Amino acid sequence: MPNKRVASLCCLGYKNGGKSNYTLSNPAGDELRIAVGKTTTVTRQNTPIGKIVPADGAARFESGDGTVLAVVQPHRGSKADSAWHHRILSPAGDELGVLTLMRAQNGWTGIAAETSLWLLNENVGALKAPSAGALLELRAPVAPALDDVLAAACLDFSVLPRGYIA
Repeated sequence: MPNKRVASLCCLGYKNGGKSNYTLSNPAGDELRIAVGKTTTVTRQNTPIGKIVPADGAARFESGDGTVLAVVQPHRGSKADSAWHHRILSPAGDELGVLTLMRAQNGWTGIAAETSLWLLNENVGALKAPSAGALLELRAPVAPALDDVLAAACLDFSVLPRGYIA
């Protein structure tokens, strides 16, 4: 039977990004607080509900108590690819979906040009987004403990930007 898309979520790139504290909320008033860093922590009402932890050249998603919920594999393509596709696997190795980092495409030439403008105190526009965003495509249902961590992972991958190459 072919894979059927269960759900998709897209986080567009953020203006600044980087290690910081972020809040995702919905119209009902539910809030996830996401402390993005080397290990990203996800909390709801000051209770840790998950973590994104670097592991084995990529990352793993854990519950608040440290139980591994899923494993993220590194992108198998080229570093120059405009989108880095990270397969998400259950602890048993079953594919749950793909988290894609959509990279900003100005490369080193754009970075060098912008740095020169800053050093020369030239008219510099808004900061570039660290990425063009992230796209989560689930191909299988996930446990309730994992769903909020996946939403946080979209933000985490977009703002750091956290991408892994095999």
